[in-house]
Amino acid sequence: MKLIKQNWWDKFFMDDKHCLPVQRYEKKFIADIRKNSRVLDLGCGEGWLGKVVVENKLSYVGIDSSLYALGRVSITLAKYPKISLLNYDLENLPSGLEADVILLRFVLAHIKNKNRFIKTVSKILKPGGQLYILTPTRTGGKYPTKYRSISILDSELKGLLLGFKVKPLKIRRYPKYQMSLGAYVCQKI
Repeated sequence: MKLIKQNWWDKFFMDDKHCLPVQRYEKKFIADIRKNSRVLDLGCGEGWLGKVVVENKLSYVGIDSSLYALGRVSITLAKYPKISLLNYDLENLPSGLEADVILLRFVLAHIKNKNRFIKTVSKILKPGGQLYILTPTRTGGKYPTKYRSISILDSELKGLLLGFKVKPLKIRRYPKYQMSLGAYVCQKI
């Protein structure tokens, strides 16, 4: 098996060419969230979206399975009072969580049981709540093996979101790799 350099993901998706257009849409989406909303960031990573959420004076709960990532978030968001950071495995979330908005940024492809996860997310989300998803998707066919583990099939994503009204915010296509980077806002129905 060929080893992949650790930073290939950053070079492909996290550079300005690929992510800045998506980040503009994310900032607008978060700015439009109703005040006093509780935002749950599942797989918060190092907290890029968390910073945008708290700058818009919204209540923020970041959950990640990585203590390292949560440590980075706590530094990034140290001066903001309306934050809570929790260490949980995303596939075994505790009961009692509730949110008006749930953020899933580069998370869904890493979840083993996606159907169960989306059902859990749907239970956490208040009626009429919004689910934001940013994920690489692929159409199928021959694509580099290194992208397989961080993307999901377009058809799989559509099947997972049957209980939601889905609005694509921004989809950036990469025909060479038969992939897209899609941002979706999903309204619970």
